[in-house]
Amino acid sequence: MPRAASTRTTPAGSRRGRRRKPGTRPQPDRAGTSAESLALLKRQTTAFVRQFRTLSPEVFRALILPGEEITPRPASGFSRDRSFDYVVRMSESMGVNQSYGRILRGAAAEFGEKGYDATSIDGILEASDVARRTFYQFFSDKGDVLDDLFDLVMEVWGELFAEAARSEAPPQVKLKRAVRVCIGGFSFAGRLIRVLLTEALRPGSPLEGRYRKILDGLTATIQPAYEAAVGREVDPKYIRAQLVAVFAIALDLNLSPASTRAELEEAQRLMIRMIAALGR
Repeated sequence: MPRAASTRTTPAGSRRGRRRKPGTRPQPDRAGTSAESLALLKRQTTAFVRQFRTLSPEVFRALILPGEEITPRPASGFSRDRSFDYVVRMSESMGVNQSYGRILRGAAAEFGEKGYDATSIDGILEASDVARRTFYQFFSDKGDVLDDLFDLVMEVWGELFAEAARSEAPPQVKLKRAVRVCIGGFSFAGRLIRVLLTEALRPGSPLEGRYRKILDGLTATIQPAYEAAVGREVDPKYIRAQLVAVFAIALDLNLSPASTRAELEEAQRLMIRMIAALGR
């Protein structure tokens, strides 16, 4: 969501790896531009990820329901491992600030490869091919970049999850589609999602509260379909715990853009079996 520069109030040292010294770094002076770019990126990424078939034939086949009559589109010419990079580049041509987009692309690659703690601003600058001064026009530190990536990935994921849960389909099908949205997210940006979730689950993380709100929102979205599938009222805490378990399966199986069709299908089987078993 759009925000003003004054909303960046995370205290120094509250996130591991931050070493902020008041007055030694220029504060971002393009907050409006970055907020507008982030909002546009969310819209473009949501539209892009809806077309799961463009990520690869393997993901497309893994995500469709058995028996669905859908003809795959021609290959898009890029790998799933580069899909996040592609969608940001595409969005730059539609109005996303180019420097902002390059920083996000570089940071996503660095975080996904090295994790949050081992990623440095120098590494992000090198991966993004932007000047240090340009970086500080948008962000105060690497934690701010992670915040925007978290907002981008989780809001897009939540929107697609909601579409699956509210679709015109039997409740069991809605649950399966929601599972496939989870799998699709990891196949689209799995390494980055792993870092985002790990950081959000760290005690004291600035992302912790936002992650809990996201879980609450996903729970409320899927609850009607879940209760219709099991035929009774269900405590929201129970559903929330199952969502956490679904994420845990994806993390435990190390799902990522490099996952094979067989690995994605195995994850889907495990998630659906777990939901079906606990639903009884």
